Amino acid sequence: NDSIRNNALKNVNSSNTFYIDSRLIKNQRTNLSLYANYRTLKYAKEENKANENSLNSRLQYSQLFFDDIIQWNTVFETNSGSLPQQDFTYVEVEPGQGAYTWIDYNNNGIQELEEFELAQFQDQGNYVRVLLPNQVYIKTHQNRLSQTLTLNPQSWSVSEKKGQQFWSHFYNQTSYLVDRKLKRNGSNINLNPFEGNEEDQLGLQLNLRNVLFFNRGKQRYTTSYTYLNNHTRQVLSIGFIESNLKSHQVQFNHKFAKSWLANFIVKFDNNESTSENYSSKNFDLDEFY
Repeated sequence: NDSIRNNALKNVNSSNTFYIDSRLIKNQRTNLSLYANYRTLKYAKEENKANENSLNSRLQYSQLFFDDIIQWNTVFETNSGSLPQQDFTYVEVEPGQGAYTWIDYNNNGIQELEEFELAQFQDQGNYVRVLLPNQVYIKTHQNRLSQTLTLNPQSWSVSEKKGQQFWSHFYNQTSYLVDRKLKRNGSNINLNPFEGNEEDQLGLQLNLRNVLFFNRGKQRYTTSYTYLNNHTRQVLSIGFIESNLKSHQVQFNHKFAKSWLANFIVKFDNNESTSENYSSKNFDLDEFY
């Protein structure tokens, strides 16, 4: 790649790209595919920049076991890119034309970022959030792993074994997600989605969800229990914000007299948020409904 330097056209960098796009296995029970794009970028000595390596890839694997009773699905993705290091401010507008309101929590008369909240009513929306112009970009590498395991013994409903007939009423699905975004330092590429020090970490999402059904989709004493555990961490210009959500939900529905459907839902949530620099943003709430 060439660019103009001191009124002269000079070589500034060169790159090599290697890629593969293949469906390694495909049949009625197994599916395995891979796409990978690997790029090396070498700068000219005059640029005084370190060489860079980047990898964008997607690996997908799905498998059926034991007459389709167990279904396994895995997706692993990597992405190399860059993010703008965005700062923002709040600008006052005509009353009711904005989305945020300012609350002077410490009564010092100074508008501070942590004192702006979403307006509860339209006439309180006197401020809008504006991103500041920024030319600073952070090179990033992202690893994302999602896993789903499904147990569906419905085919056992015609079995002569009472034990298998009993388990045929149940259905369970477990899903797990880890999505980690890191600063990309030089030519090093970390492919472990479970590894990453806090200093280089720009974003993290961990999600675990499990759903257990009895008589799924039949509306006959149909019962489900859902467990959710979600953890997110974002690094902003004002410091990191970390949130945790744990949820338990039980749902029951039953159809009777041909045209009546009874439905009950019980849910318990614990929602926690922590801000590195603004303690006023911290909370820990329990909800039951």
